[in-house]
Amino acid sequence: EAGRQVLACIRPEDVVVAPSPGQGATSARNRLPGRITRLTQLGSQVRVEVDSGFVLAALITRRSCEELSFREGSEVIVSFKASSAHLLAR
Repeated sequence: EAGRQVLACIRPEDVVVAPSPGQGATSARNRLPGRITRLTQLGSQVRVEVDSGFVLAALITRRSCEELSFREGSEVIVSFKASSAHLLAR
């Protein structure tokens, strides 16, 4: 319903992070520029928190994080498919 407040939830494993400017074409049409604010090591994975005007979290492999040279402060593009967004009534 128009005007109703909702929360948009996206699972971290559904968020893709690319170096800025992200030039690789994907089918994910929701693309937002941002800056990495926190990297948290979780075994073989890394939780990447990105400020895009709001915080989005992504879960990537440690190898991807190293190969892409992600650091806190890195400018990135985050993307996700519309089907990954779930709206919850407030």
